This record gives sequence, C-alpha cells and structure tokens, in this order.
Amino acid sequence: MHRKGKGSRPLTLWRWCAASALVVIAVAMAFGRISNIDACYTTPLGAAWVTLQRAQNAADVAAVIRPGCAQQLLPALQKSMLLDAVAFIPAYVSFLLTALLALRPVTGGTLPKMGFGALLLGALFDQAEGISLLTIINALPGSAGQFTVLSLSYTGKMFFLGLTSLIIGLMFWAKAGWWRAIGGIIGVAGAASMTVPLFGDALSNRGLSISWTMLALTTFTLALRRSVQP
Repeated sequence: MHRKGKGSRPLTLWRWCAASALVVIAVAMAFGRISNIDACYTTPLGAAWVTLQRAQNAADVAAVIRPGCAQQLLPALQKSMLLDAVAFIPAYVSFLLTALLALRPVTGGTLPKMGFGALLLGALFDQAEGISLLTIINALPGSAGQFTVLSLSYTGKMFFLGLTSLIIGLMFWAKAGWWRAIGGIIGVAGAASMTVPLFGDALSNRGLSISWTMLALTTFTLALRRSVQP
C-alpha cells in the first residue's frame, strides 16, 4: 500500500492556506467594487467604511457621511459590512488557521494554542466591530456608548490579529535557515499592528498588511513545492 510522504500533510495545509489567501485578496478587491462605496468621499487610507471603523465620535462619522451623500453611501456601507461578516472574516480566519496548523509540528506545545486563541478573539472582535458600526449608521449620529464599543472592538481586533501574526512569525523563526528571516518580517510587522493604543492606527494597519502579504507570498511559494517538511 502506498503511504503518503512525511511532508504530505504540511503541503496540503499550505495549499489550503494559499487558496484561502487568494480568497482574502479577491474579497478585499470586491469591497472596492461595491457601488457608491466612496460616494462623496475618498481617502488614501481606504474606502469610507474603513475610515468609519476608526470613528471616535459623531463628528468623525459626519466627515464621511456628508449631507447629500447618505442616500447613496449608506446602502453601500451596509453591503460592505455584510461582505466583511460573511466572506472576509471567514477567509482570513481560514488563511491564518491553516498557517498555524501547518507550522504546529515545528514548535508544538503552547505557542500554537495561543495562536488559535488569539485568532478566535481577533475574529470575534472584528464581528463585534461590524455590528457596532452597523448600529451607528442605522441610527445616526450615534451615541457615546456606541462609539466606545466601536473603539474597543477595533482595538481588540487589531491587537489579537497582530498577536496571531506575531505567533506565526515566531513559529517560522523556530525553523532553520531562511525561514528565520521570513518569521522576523511576519512577526515584527504583526507586533507593529498591536500598537493601536500607543501609536494610532496608521502604523497598526500598515504592520498587519505587511505581515499578511509576506505570509501570503511565503504560502504561495510553499504550495508550489512537491513536498514540505515540518
């Protein structure tokens, strides 16, 4: 009977991870194709709904949802939040989860479990963020309590997703050779994304973007191999 090689299971996981990364990219691009998502508002940091995630008060919301724009913009925002909840969050959970599973044989023990827990908390905070933001835009201008929940949800999301990326970086670092350089980039960038309370969201978002991009590129490389050793 033919027995699968030692590297077959990690290879299968990296291929699932690569497929998940492609879904993440596709869904991220789909946000920009929602009709009127940037109605009356543009920003170099991203679409209007991304900016609203960082809103601290009613004035921040009013700067995005300007007079005369609500009729076009609000339905687009609602669609984007639905897409986030049912497609983007599950896609990146699959992406990061399969990476953790593929790397688990390298370290074993507590580190992978910490990664699983951080990923779960990050995704839950992300869902809470979407619900709180939807509550605000459905009952403008929003209350102080709603903005507090939104801010805590956004900060929690970035912290725990950054922690997940840091743990993945540490798991790569445990491997020999060039893996350590990859782990360093993923881990340091992931750590940067945990810094919302200290340095604001600009550094945090850039760090998460760099971390996930490096992980995706690594995943694509591993998925094309004939075998991958733990």
